[in-house]
Amino acid sequence: MSAQQVAGQAKQAGLLQGLTGVDILMAIILATSSCEMILQVNVAGLNFRFHQLLMMLVIFVAGLEAIRTDRIIVPIGFRELMIWLGIGVVFLPNSPWIVRNIGYFFWAVLSSLTILAVVQIYGRSLDRFMRLLRIYILSFLFTSSFAALQFVAGLKGISLVTTQWLIEGRWARINGFTTEPSEYATYGLLGFISMVIWVFGGVSPLPRRTITLTLLLSALTLVLSTSRTAWAGILFIFVVAQGYILFKFLSGRRVHARTLRNSMLVTISILSIFTYIAVYHFYVVQFFAQGLGIFGGTAHSVDARTRAIEATLQLITQNPLVGVGFGGVGPNLYMNNHANFDVSTYVNAKVEGSNVFLEVIASTGIEGFLIFMFFIWKICTPFFRLRRRDEKMYIIIFGLTVSLIIVLISMMAGTNIFRGFIWYHIAILSAGLCVSIRGIGARNNEPFSTV
Repeated sequence: MSAQQVAGQAKQAGLLQGLTGVDILMAIILATSSCEMILQVNVAGLNFRFHQLLMMLVIFVAGLEAIRTDRIIVPIGFRELMIWLGIGVVFLPNSPWIVRNIGYFFWAVLSSLTILAVVQIYGRSLDRFMRLLRIYILSFLFTSSFAALQFVAGLKGISLVTTQWLIEGRWARINGFTTEPSEYATYGLLGFISMVIWVFGGVSPLPRRTITLTLLLSALTLVLSTSRTAWAGILFIFVVAQGYILFKFLSGRRVHARTLRNSMLVTISILSIFTYIAVYHFYVVQFFAQGLGIFGGTAHSVDARTRAIEATLQLITQNPLVGVGFGGVGPNLYMNNHANFDVSTYVNAKVEGSNVFLEVIASTGIEGFLIFMFFIWKICTPFFRLRRRDEKMYIIIFGLTVSLIIVLISMMAGTNIFRGFIWYHIAILSAGLCVSIRGIGARNNEPFSTV
């Protein structure tokens, strides 16, 4: 059965038909995966997100599935991930706040088990995977709907877990369920970029109207968040999409007249709006460029990130091969400027790194960073083998892969690597790879094995 046939069945049978108890759990998990402001539980001094607790149930079910079928499907790159975790264990004592290191290590283990569990349950058949993919898309419809409501409420001066205001009491900077707009942008771009690629590729895991509505609502809330990360991501995808259409047209390949007309209309409209604002209302450009140190504005945003990056680099150069543990970067940065470590003072100081890749180096050393990047390489390159095997699945996997790569690049400006939504995305990608290339792997003795 092809991905197109499964998508067709979904359209005819309805979006929610055939859901299992695990599917409902995954729907709740994915819908709340970005929750950092609400739905938290403190257990033994450690904060657990609601979706993490539910994920433990899914991991348990996956274990039962492995026992029932008498086999475990090992995801691509899982060996490298385990090696990375092993390196993290070695460096657990290298922090003035070891409890925090242990907590972060637990998150790392839970993230790894999440990948393994999702592959066990949804990587065994195309039907299961497509069901999970539809749930994933609908989760973005839910979160972007709440984000839109958050913005509308802000116009009335009502705060719905709003953390920042562009205009106090008038314009809420959308953060959804996350802690800040830039983190909402990181989360939202995962879905937005994937859906853009699927739509352009002619693949629709859901009815066309549903995925179009989700895409437009995601784009709208990302723009209204006023996060420069979101704007940069949308602009990049827009330029690539328009460039692709232009390339097809100039190379003599078939392009629908409506597609070409709409592409030209959108491009001219956007350029006209930007030109008008830049020429007649330049103060608007200056307003949104605050903190970047351009157009005569201050550079407080750039300076803060630069100082954090320099501090992290200094921590790395002290001993490049010896890490400080998954949760040890912030406490060790704090100790570089203080004689003694005090938990309450550190928490109030909010000392953290500002580049996810530098934090991985500082946490697990250069050797750990290389292993981690090899893991990312292994999950982001197999789609090349899918094009001739199944065009539809190739487009689906390509969308999930490109969105992951772009978001990881955007995380060079911040965001913790152990955010749940990142690892759920990786888990879904891994399940898709399992369904798509297990046949190839069986012949080559990779990348999936059964033990």
